[in-house]
Formats: sequence, C-alpha cells, structure tokens
Amino acid sequence: MNFNKEVLSKIELHYADISIHLGYKVALPEALVNNYGYRSMGNNNSELAGYLFKMNVVNYPDSPNTYDSLGDFYVSVGDKKNAIANYQKVLTLDQNFPETKGKLDNLLK
Repeated sequence: MNFNKEVLSKIELHYADISIHLGYKVALPEALVNNYGYRSMGNNNSELAGYLFKMNVVNYPDSPNTYDSLGDFYVSVGDKKNAIANYQKVLTLDQNFPETKGKLDNLLK
C-alpha cells in the first residue's frame, strides 16, 4: 500500500468512527504510526513524517519511544534544538534508553 496523507486521513476517520461507536478515544496504534513515520522519512516526505511522529506524542505522551522518534525526525530536518529537547524528554521518562543518551551526547558536543 502506498501510504500518504490521503490514506492517513481515511485511517484517522475510521478510528474516529470507532471512538464514537465505543464511547471513548481509540488512537491509532503507536507502533503502526511510528513505522509509517520512519517510512515517510525514508521517502523524504518530511511533512507527513513530522505529522505522524507528533501525532504519536499526542496520543502516547508517556511513551519514551514517541519522543525518541520525534527527536530522530528533528535530526533529519536539521532542527537540533527540538531534537535535543525530545531526546531529553525520553531520558526524563526512562533512563534506560542508552541509544537515546548516545544520540543526545552527540548533539551536545
């Protein structure tokens, strides 16, 4: 499947319908959104990648992985300040992310 903004809109509508039907918010799965975020980055679709990673942070604010991925996105677009902030947030939520610590240390050099 060719994943793009149009396909994402259909998926988001589907989850909104499910949420209405069930009476509580059902978010797109974190791993799915993360996967498509990295695919979008790999396809040089920064707009979609940023949207997906930010969506994951909103939907899963307690997940260190969402901030790590958003940090990777910011590195890919050359936004060092926001990359550092997101990597720091990962380590605030969970100290057991040695890869993130390494990425942060490299940016702070």
